[in-house]
Amino acid sequence: MKKIIIFISLIAMAFTLCACSQGEDGSVENVSSSPIMYEDSDGTLVYNDNASEVDEGSLVTRNGDNVQVSAPENSISLDKAEEMLDSCAFEDLYLFQSVKDYQKYYFGTVSYCDSMYYSFDFYIEKDGKRVFAGTNCLVACDGTEILKKDWTGTYVTVQQNKASGEKSPSELYKSAKVMPNDALLTLTKFSNSQLGLEYELLTYTFEGETEIQTVKSIKCYKFTPKLNYTNSVKMLSPYYITVDGTNRVFTADKENDGEYIEIK
Repeated sequence: MKKIIIFISLIAMAFTLCACSQGEDGSVENVSSSPIMYEDSDGTLVYNDNASEVDEGSLVTRNGDNVQVSAPENSISLDKAEEMLDSCAFEDLYLFQSVKDYQKYYFGTVSYCDSMYYSFDFYIEKDGKRVFAGTNCLVACDGTEILKKDWTGTYVTVQQNKASGEKSPSELYKSAKVMPNDALLTLTKFSNSQLGLEYELLTYTFEGETEIQTVKSIKCYKFTPKLNYTNSVKMLSPYYITVDGTNRVFTADKENDGEYIEIK
């Protein structure tokens, strides 16, 4: 597959509030330079915000432990911040169904562009194993706004109060016998080596699409894993999980372009 390089202009970046990235400890750090996206020979999409020095930065990890909540005086409560997130449209946060269907992982309280925010990730859990989905969100401690980390690794404003008009999972995925979150949890049944993952499943965040895909003549959900670095976001090869409840998982065959193999 031919490598494709796309430069995104500084003008486009000006529409974001600031150029920042999230550190390993949940802090948000300033970054600069025009961004770059390229496609590896194996089809992996890689974004980096430094076009002159392709330095992905440090990997952002999670340990799964509860973090003690801290916030400035007169801040909204953590529960209120979670309610604000629940009011957002799930597709705006790169999720697969209602935001209320996900648990919120409090990453910490961070400083971003001279304001304080609660930092959240979203996850589902089964038998003590968590799978993270969507994208990192910042909720202003004063309750004024919500920001999300977009595919370029920068933070943009999210419109609130859109969830009330959403369709239920059963309405969205009428032909499916299993809903997206349950399908995604299928990945917890496989080892990292079976999935071809370099890191623990807990490290990855999965983005989804509401449109059902067809792989090897089988209807599937598409889940794209990504790794967050301090300077970049790396999108990896998607997994395709059957919607019929058989829990079959497919991924691209790296040796045969356009072909898929089943993970067993």
